Amino acid sequence: MLFSEKPKTRLEDFFDRRDELKQFSSLVERSPVVVKGIRRIGKSSLIKVGLGLLEQPYIYLDLRGVAINKKISIRTIFELLSASETSSKSSRFVQTVKDAVREVSIASVFTIRLAQERTRNLLLELFRKLDKAAKAHAHKLVIVFDEAQVLRFATLDMKELLANVYDNMENITLVFAGSQIGVLKEFIGVEDPYSPFYGRYMAEVELKPFSRELSLEFLKQGFNEFSLKPDERFLERAVNELDGIVGWLTFFGLKVAERRKFSEETIEEVLNIAATLEKKEIEALPKSQKLVLSALSRLDNPRWSDIKRMSDSFAGRKLNDAEVNRALKSLIRYSFIEKKGESYTITDPITKKAAVDLTPD
Repeated sequence: MLFSEKPKTRLEDFFDRRDELKQFSSLVERSPVVVKGIRRIGKSSLIKVGLGLLEQPYIYLDLRGVAINKKISIRTIFELLSASETSSKSSRFVQTVKDAVREVSIASVFTIRLAQERTRNLLLELFRKLDKAAKAHAHKLVIVFDEAQVLRFATLDMKELLANVYDNMENITLVFAGSQIGVLKEFIGVEDPYSPFYGRYMAEVELKPFSRELSLEFLKQGFNEFSLKPDERFLERAVNELDGIVGWLTFFGLKVAERRKFSEETIEEVLNIAATLEKKEIEALPKSQKLVLSALSRLDNPRWSDIKRMSDSFAGRKLNDAEVNRALKSLIRYSFIEKKGESYTITDPITKKAAVDLTPD
């Protein structure tokens, strides 16, 4: 079903993206892969469908929301591994993987207070067991870290450990996915001389929003599964507002299918619900970033000077140039905005709608 908010796992439920799917499937068989794209763009679905088509065994770790006070404990990492989604056509291989994870995870409970080095060795032991199991079953094991940039908050140096896996465990392939594109790039650090991944090859697959035509076709096919046929003007208006972000198109389709009403009021109602959800995300931003984001939401393709003037007006004072620059840089790193030439734009139309009503503290 197209209008399902859960990540897709079957090709028949996965709309378009055939070029990106082919690219991912080809790359993951021979090298580590970074899958990047803004939030709600379909990265998890691409990975799961791709690995399913290859019948590739994998361990899938969803890192969203695991950092507490910007820290991820070693215990949390082991808990994630123990509860991770594991998939393979070979039930014996799945059981071998689960046994290896369980064995080392149980051991970790008794060593969690020991030195960092001992804990690191336990994780390395786990990856070695997984590498050995993959070799014994003549498989490549893919380990997926969804929202991988969150690992920068781990109390253990995960980059160093994963670089060891990259260099020495030929039966394991790493996949890093992330929506905070600038932060993800910094975390991996293939261009950073101080990063253990410096100079390593990482293939990249980037997902972009659907075109207008694809967005319309997605909604038509999705509504058809509910035996609904909204008129073209209703769909055009929805696409104008949602701009090709598949997660929001799905959210919209589900809510409209529940109501079975195709009016302007329905569109506004659903957009307001989405904006309320998004507002919770951006209210946690620092004040300077909220000022700049709120300014951007009221401007069309503004340049730096336009943003500065509007931000000054909201702040009720002249902001320091460096303060505005830092805010813009951070918003780009976290993929809230992007810069094209000399102009800046908000990447997600619902973020823009939510930011219009944002009141910086």
